[in-house]
Amino acid sequence: MPFVHNETTLAITVSAGISTYEKDGTKLEDLLLKADRRLYLAKGSGRDCVVDANNELEKSRKI
Repeated sequence: MPFVHNETTLAITVSAGISTYEKDGTKLEDLLLKADRRLYLAKGSGRDCVVDANNELEKSRKI
C-alpha cells in the first residue's frame, strides 16, 4: 500500500524471518540466529516476503 507524506508517495515493503520456540530451538540466541538467517533469505529472494521453516526458500537452503 502506498504511503503519502508531504505530497510524496512512498512504497513501503517488509521482509521477515520467523523462528518458532522449540521447533527451531529453546534458547533466545538460537531463535534469533535462525530468524536472522531467514530474514536474509527473504531479502535475497527479492524482498517483500516472509520466510519461516515451511517456506520453500528455507527448505532449499538448509540453514
